[in-house]
Amino acid sequence: MSVHLGTGCLITNSKGEYLLIQEAKEHVKGKWNLPTGGYSREDEAYDETIREAAVRETLEESGLKTKIEGLIGVYTRNAQRTDKKNVNIIFEASKEGGELGNVEDDEIMDAKYFSKSEIKNLELRFDIIKIINDFERIGSQKTNIKQLKF
Repeated sequence: MSVHLGTGCLITNSKGEYLLIQEAKEHVKGKWNLPTGGYSREDEAYDETIREAAVRETLEESGLKTKIEGLIGVYTRNAQRTDKKNVNIIFEASKEGGELGNVEDDEIMDAKYFSKSEIKNLELRFDIIKIINDFERIGSQKTNIKQLKF
């Protein structure tokens, strides 16, 4: 079994709504997700920490510059189209700038804030309600994640 490692952010606005992005990729077109993405790609070499990858993915998919506040959790599931396991590391983040929806990513249709009750009625890509419930129940941890040098 192999693993696809992803990372992303849960961001709230002043109304307590959660930021979601709408997928444009054919196999998940129209579904809503947190701004997340792969940590390492075979065709590109990133020299970044997992935290930096979460910030990068959020900017690429939502247009927002963010600051990591803490770790919400590590979530696993079976991949939908391969025999891999998906492992997503989800951080709490706060907005530091940028413009919502100002993206040039052809894999993203839209980016909006939703209340938890609105999210329950959306077609979701992953179990986002589980992540939100975890965040609302325990918050995030100020975990210091460091890149190891070899």
